[in-house]
Amino acid sequence: MGSGGVALSALQFARAAGARVYVTVRNNAAGEALVRRGAAGYVNSTTEHDWGDAIHALSKGVDKVVDSVGVSILAQALAALAPGGEIATLGLFDATGGPLDGYALLGKQARIRGVAVGSEAMHRDLVRHVETHDIHPVIDRRIDFLEAPAAYMAQTAGGLFGKVVIELG
Repeated sequence: MGSGGVALSALQFARAAGARVYVTVRNNAAGEALVRRGAAGYVNSTTEHDWGDAIHALSKGVDKVVDSVGVSILAQALAALAPGGEIATLGLFDATGGPLDGYALLGKQARIRGVAVGSEAMHRDLVRHVETHDIHPVIDRRIDFLEAPAAYMAQTAGGLFGKVVIELG
């Protein structure tokens, strides 16, 4: 979902594990940038309102959706899934949503899993994966500590491709 820090990390982790990754974006420039970083394809959710169906058509159904937005996108995420797929929900930016289509959930035999902090062993596995595959966060911009308010403005303005870093002297 998107081109923020969580989405870019998910793309890197999934690609390192050998997965084909399809993404949703709000502008084609971000989609093309994600394709250059290894995504197999993208759907622009501002022009394709049924983006779940569009992702399904593009990919023949995905095995996992990483939801960094919130429950409001569950219906679309479910539409994108292949049978037996999973939605990993870790975003709470939008905790409101309509009723979930129980028929679609049961028909696809899908799982919806809330994701939070993992165990110490999971953290060690993650660190090993990052080191083995030389994964680094994508930085949109670096801002000097003395200009820190500008970093927060950039973060809330949207349109980022990666993380905003505040650099200390």
